[in-house]
Amino acid sequence: MNTFQPPGAETARYLRTFLLAHTARLRSALAGQDRGASAIELAIVVNFANKQGTAITNTNVPNPAGG
Repeated sequence: MNTFQPPGAETARYLRTFLLAHTARLRSALAGQDRGASAIELAIVVNFANKQGTAITNTNVPNPAGG
């Protein structure tokens, strides 16, 4: 029996399990033709927007309506 576990082995095992479960859920959604955004995807977008808040605020966005 190997009792040596490198630092972070428990974290890596948790992350692997989490990603496998998320991947399975996404595959199931794709098989069922579910094309909606998941909460994880939305959380990533919100997190990115919060971090980039000043850059987004100081950007001129053209009006596609032409007005």
